[in-house]
Amino acid sequence: EIRVRNSYCVTAYLFNQSGEMAALKDDYFYPGDIGRFAENGTLEIIARAGRDVLNFDGVKLNAGVVDHLLASVEGIIAAAAFQSPKTDRNEVIAFAQFAEGGNRIQLAELARKACADALGAKITPARVWPITAIPRKADGTPDRAQCAALILEALAASPTLPVSNV
Repeated sequence: EIRVRNSYCVTAYLFNQSGEMAALKDDYFYPGDIGRFAENGTLEIIARAGRDVLNFDGVKLNAGVVDHLLASVEGIIAAAAFQSPKTDRNEVIAFAQFAEGGNRIQLAELARKACADALGAKITPARVWPITAIPRKADGTPDRAQCAALILEALAASPTLPVSNV
């Protein structure tokens, strides 16, 4: 998790002590991003810490918006979008629960088109994978970390499995 400390960093949140307690610890500011240093030494922001935010080259969007667009297609019961767990891919992947008897390939393409029309190509899922049940947290929201873990498990079991390109 990224943390920042400098002479001009924020020292408090106005009227928001709960946010202040979460973001300011031990003289560091925690902006809520996960990052890594690239080979050239630059800091790359790759995800949001503990939040359902998709981040692509500074374009940030609540993943629930993508979920809603995918599930707006008749024949898709529920969906969960998440960033690819493959570190060499900066793309969105999604799981979808399909209604019985629907053409999954056609429905996935319709869902991808709904996202592309509303959000543009950058945050449109590269692939919509079928799943019997979306992994969920105790509060009922999609467990995007578990979704990513399932993709990695599938790739480990079958290394030639395509991550994207429906």
